[in-house]
Amino acid sequence: MNWHKTRISLDILEREVHLHLLRDTKQIDQLGKRLQREYLPQGPLAGLFLVDDRGISHLLFQGDVANKTIVHEVFHLTHYLLEEAGHHWDSNNHEIYALTIEYLYDRVERFLKEIELSKKSSLEIS
Repeated sequence: MNWHKTRISLDILEREVHLHLLRDTKQIDQLGKRLQREYLPQGPLAGLFLVDDRGISHLLFQGDVANKTIVHEVFHLTHYLLEEAGHHWDSNNHEIYALTIEYLYDRVERFLKEIELSKKSSLEIS
């Protein structure tokens, strides 16, 4: 299985998130099965948020990731992380959600740009 992986540390929440960029949905399903005993194949998808059997959060993306896919999966992740930390969404408590989404989106975007730059560099060297 060939994919890119990195980790995001959320010190304030004392959590870590693993980011994965995979080739296709088949690889997402293969990794999903390794991470969760009860994982069920998802069918065609561009991204997936899941929590593995050890309680570690993962964002899995495949192929050329659209911004809307990043936002979608980061929203799921943010909601999970903040609820686990005791923060609940309401009209008086949404700034921490917005800040967390912004931070996570930025980290995912940087991860994807780094992969793209390394691909371009390896093509220029060849």
